Amino acid sequence: MIAAEEWYQQQTNYQKYGLDMAPERPRPAKSVKKKKQKVTAKDRMRLMTVIFLVGMVFIGVIIVNAFSATVNYNINDIQKQNAALQGEIETLSVEINSAKNIEAIEDKATGELGMVAPSAEKSVYLEDKDVPTKNLAKALKKNAYN
Repeated sequence: MIAAEEWYQQQTNYQKYGLDMAPERPRPAKSVKKKKQKVTAKDRMRLMTVIFLVGMVFIGVIIVNAFSATVNYNINDIQKQNAALQGEIETLSVEINSAKNIEAIEDKATGELGMVAPSAEKSVYLEDKDVPTKNLAKALKKNAYN
């Protein structure tokens, strides 16, 4: 009886700690036979339709990628042209600023055109009362053609 009491105490300990002392139940044997699945014509048609639609989607993705690559190439080409034109604009701005410089104008006038700066004695100062009575353009035209 002592063995039975020890067995009973161990069984309560196993239950206390979550272990089950019940004997294992035999598992049912898996059947070796597999059932054949029949594929109907309707299933084949659905499968072909799905494959066709997936193929069309992939073709569409390829076409969109090719178009976007072409657009990106054109954008890059235009950006290069824009950068070249921007460089020309900056060069022309520098040339304009140097041509507007008073020293450059004086050098060109004295060196290339042979002009001489007037002395203070030859300068004429006009006042508000010195307004011509006749049309200046007509007077110059008349003097030029006579």
